[in-house]
Amino acid sequence: MKDIIEKFLTQFHHSIIVDVNENYVLTILLASNEKKYIQLDSQWRIFQRNQLCLSKENFNNLEQIRSLVTGSKIEKLYINEIHDLNILLVNHTLIQLMVSSTTYENWSINQEIICLPGGELTHLL
Repeated sequence: MKDIIEKFLTQFHHSIIVDVNENYVLTILLASNEKKYIQLDSQWRIFQRNQLCLSKENFNNLEQIRSLVTGSKIEKLYINEIHDLNILLVNHTLIQLMVSSTTYENWSINQEIICLPGGELTHLL
């Protein structure tokens, strides 16, 4: 399963975050012109040059998120050993969607890869 997921994630390299909508969904435009979506439901945080600049707990409005990530190119999208989803942007910004719930889904990519309660990964690839 790990190989299938890693292969899927490579399509995000050099894609662009084109929007963050009012439901806190990142819209990502792939090189193939296909769009993919990542929901910011769970705990998340954004770092710039290794400094925390925004998190779910301390943001006030959607424009704060948009100003940090909209139009940015993705250098790499990867899942770490505890199944946090990491989106590294070429401008040295890192978006982390953290595993933080044992009751609800933690994060999903287009409903194709889902981090279930407790951090278990599943996919529909």
